[in-house]
Amino acid sequence: EKGIETGRIFVDGKGVGDVGDLVLRDRRHLSEDGLVIASLVIAKGTGEILSGPEIISRGFILEEVKPEILDAGKCIMFEVLDRALDESPELDCADLQMEIRRELKRFFQRVLERRPVIYPIIYEI
Repeated sequence: EKGIETGRIFVDGKGVGDVGDLVLRDRRHLSEDGLVIASLVIAKGTGEILSGPEIISRGFILEEVKPEILDAGKCIMFEVLDRALDESPELDCADLQMEIRRELKRFFQRVLERRPVIYPIIYEI
């Protein structure tokens, strides 16, 4: 006699059973702690801010405290950019994104005791 396989099978769009552990972990993290998108448009070469910073959040912050927290996050982005420009006139967007992610992560952990997924986006024009 053949046995019958039992267990969980995850369905993801058209894929059945091919949802990996990393995907599930990311989804759990998003559902529990939310998402922050931090964007900034800077001039290529000079680092001058052309637009932003902007912070968009989903699923992790109460509406009544949202403006104050997000404004503080924007100030952190200004500080990170200023430090980067002081250290070197040649900006490395990848390094800048990592530093913004790190500083915002520390801030949200300290102030809200939450660890949202943070996606910094920097456009150079």
